[in-house]
Amino acid sequence: MTLDELEKEVRKEQQKESRKQKKTRFALWLLIGMLLLASGGLIFLAAKRQDGAFSEASESILSPKDGIWAQVQVIDVGQGSATLILSGGEAMLIDGGGAAHSSVTVAALKKSGVTGLKYLVATHFDADHLYGAIGALEAVGAEKVLLPDYTADSAVYSSFMRHLEAKAGETETIHPKPGETYRLGFGEFTILAPCSGRYEAENDYSIALRFAAGGSSLLITGDAEKVSEEEMRANNRGRRSLASDIYIVGHHGSASSSSAAFLKDVSPSYAIISCGAGNDYGHPKEAVLRRLKLLEIQLYRTDVQGDILFRFTGEGIVWEKEPCNNYTPG
Repeated sequence: MTLDELEKEVRKEQQKESRKQKKTRFALWLLIGMLLLASGGLIFLAAKRQDGAFSEASESILSPKDGIWAQVQVIDVGQGSATLILSGGEAMLIDGGGAAHSSVTVAALKKSGVTGLKYLVATHFDADHLYGAIGALEAVGAEKVLLPDYTADSAVYSSFMRHLEAKAGETETIHPKPGETYRLGFGEFTILAPCSGRYEAENDYSIALRFAAGGSSLLITGDAEKVSEEEMRANNRGRRSLASDIYIVGHHGSASSSSAAFLKDVSPSYAIISCGAGNDYGHPKEAVLRRLKLLEIQLYRTDVQGDILFRFTGEGIVWEKEPCNNYTPG
C-alpha cells in the first residue's frame, strides 16, 4: 500500500468516526431536549433560573452568539434610581443613585465588565439620581451624556456640571428632544420627554425614554409627574409609542406619577419600583400599587428583592427572579 493510499484509508476511518460521534451527540441532545420539554419547557426553565444563570461574565457585555439582545439591571441603590443596559458590546447607564450608593453603581459597572459607557443619561438633577452618575462618569467615562435643558440650584448639580466641563474634549453633551432615536448595540431607544421648555415642577423636566430590542421594550420616565405624563400621552396618542413590556415606575412609586390613564397607555406586563426599604417618603404609595394590582401588572421591587436583572432574548424576556407581587405601601 502506497503512502497516498494509507492516508486515504486513515481519512475514511476518521470520517466514519466523526459521523459516529455526531450521531451519538445528536441522540444525546435529543434525549436532553425531551427531558427538558417534559419538565416544563426550555423557556419556563430559563425564566425560573436564579442567580447562577446570570452570574457569568458574558464576555463583559454580551455577544450575538448568546441569543441575547440586551441585558438590563435595575441596581438597588436604596432610595434612588440607577439602571444599566448592556447590548451588543455597548453600555448605557440611566441615573446612578444617591451619594451613599454611588460606589454600588460603580461596582455594578465594573462587575459587568463595563470600561466605558456609550451613553450616560441623567434623567434630571435630583441627588438620589445624580450622585452615582458623577461616580460613573469619573470611573469609566461616557461618549455621550444626555441631560435635560434646565439648571438646578444644588451642590450636586454644580458638581455634575464641573465634571462634564472637565471631560469636554472626550464627552459629547446632548439635550435630547422627543422623537429622537439613538442606537445601543442590538437595540435602540426613543426620547419621549420632556416635551416642553418650562415646568413648575423640576421633576417634569425628567428625560423619559423607551428602549427596545429583540421585540421587547422598557419604559423609563425618571421622576416625571402627571403634567409630563399627559404630554407624553398627547404626543403619542393613536401610535402606541408608549406601549412597553416593562415599566420602571415613575418617581419611585410616588402618587404624583403613574396615573391610571398613563398606565393604561403604557400597558406593561411588568413593573419595577426602585426605592429604599423604610424610606422617609413612604414610597411606593398605596394609590399607585392599587392601580398596578387592578391592571394585573406583575411587580418587582428593589426594596424587597435587591437588584432586578433580566434579559431580552429571541424567546422573550428572561428574568433572574420571580416577581414579588408585594403591593404593600412603603
